[in-house]
Amino acid sequence: MMGCKTEHCVDTAVRAATIHHFDVTLVGEGHSTTDSTPLPANLIIKHHNETLHGHYNIDNFSVVRNSDEDLFEPIHDQYRFLT
Repeated sequence: MMGCKTEHCVDTAVRAATIHHFDVTLVGEGHSTTDSTPLPANLIIKHHNETLHGHYNIDNFSVVRNSDEDLFEPIHDQYRFLT
């Protein structure tokens, strides 16, 4: 998953997808936002990459990966079996 406005659309889409029984791969450098009053954009993105990596709803997970990884080779089972 990639997108704009990390703290709104991207965050909501990742969380909603896991609720609707999808595993999600978020491309860590594939989403963006703008500076807010309390935080610059780079810290908003970093925070969401950290909080969304490993986010789960019972059976489905989100992971954050870099664009140089083989994104079409899923790694979700590595997390599924840890819980």
